[in-house]
Amino acid sequence: MVHTLRLAWTYAPPSGKVQGQGGGWRDESISGCGLARDHTPRPGLKQSLVAAKGLHWEKAMKELLRELKIKIVEELQLKEVNPDELADDTAFFDGGLGLDSVDLLVLVALVDRDYGVEIFSRELGEKVFITLSTLAAYIAEMKQRN
Repeated sequence: MVHTLRLAWTYAPPSGKVQGQGGGWRDESISGCGLARDHTPRPGLKQSLVAAKGLHWEKAMKELLRELKIKIVEELQLKEVNPDELADDTAFFDGGLGLDSVDLLVLVALVDRDYGVEIFSRELGEKVFITLSTLAAYIAEMKQRN
């Protein structure tokens, strides 16, 4: 089964800065995807995603998460896991899917092959492969940049 997803949305004024709460300006070069400049998840990921991108973006993120769940379960042959029952904040490692380093390498290859997004360092991988939501947010951000 092949799943495709078109991510199409716009956000961020040309200046790259948006007005923050209290009237101050903050740099928004990560475009409100839910990741900070160092690609770590911001608090309230889902709420910031919806607020930053609107309803169309929320729908695209839900579809991306659904697609990721299916691909991960199929690619890693997790027979005991139902992709429809995975929560968006399911952890990849401890207390979640319980993946190991070999599984992580498979996921890095999957993200590169299917989404054209490279996880190019261990440090980045440690920040992106926290939960399904953090991975989806990173993929969406990289797709938006390209």
